[in-house]
Amino acid sequence: MVQMRLPAEPAEVLDIPESDIPEVVGALVAEKRLSTLMSAIHANLWSDDPALRQQGTAALRRLGFPD
Repeated sequence: MVQMRLPAEPAEVLDIPESDIPEVVGALVAEKRLSTLMSAIHANLWSDDPALRQQGTAALRRLGFPD
């Protein structure tokens, strides 16, 4: 398996090619880092900054979560 850099921030999720999402999510789960990333995404969703809210929404969609 190719060594990949796992996302830690919502903006980093948006840079992942869609074809790599399943492998990245699996790696995040295996490394017990998915919860930390989801917390960061949810922080964006609750932000007063509309740009951060939009970024959080886009990150959730990229990971395959519905609206």
